Amino acid sequence: MPDATSRAAMFDKWWSFGSQIVAPATLLTSLLFYFGYVSSRAQFRYFGLDVDTVGLSTQDYVMRSPQALLVPMVFLGLATIEGQFVTPIIVGRRMSLSPMVIVVALLIGDWMWGVVGLLIAVPVLAVLKILCSHDERMVPIAELLGQD
Repeated sequence: MPDATSRAAMFDKWWSFGSQIVAPATLLTSLLFYFGYVSSRAQFRYFGLDVDTVGLSTQDYVMRSPQALLVPMVFLGLATIEGQFVTPIIVGRRMSLSPMVIVVALLIGDWMWGVVGLLIAVPVLAVLKILCSHDERMVPIAELLGQD
């Protein structure tokens, strides 16, 4: 078990890492949003439409510009496919665990402990399978978790 000084050092490390990422990400997001909004205003002006008459607010910009949401939606879709299908299949083959059992373990881990549960669900499942395979009364459970 780590002592208090190593926990504090680990916290400081993660805090500095997070603070280095948050500011540039916020700046980039705000600049992209601002220039998209300015671009929309320029396009309206180019075609002779008065932006104030049309009432182009930031909410209207987001609702009228689906291409601004294309990249986040593609990223979300690909991350969902990777997290829900690709990773359980790869991890299941490597550890000889059933992909369905891995998904169920991840759901239970998330339900019980949140992010920490997601991180420890598969290793706990692998340990459970190893323990069950060494006890002859629990071999059927080990076979249910995956084939060797």
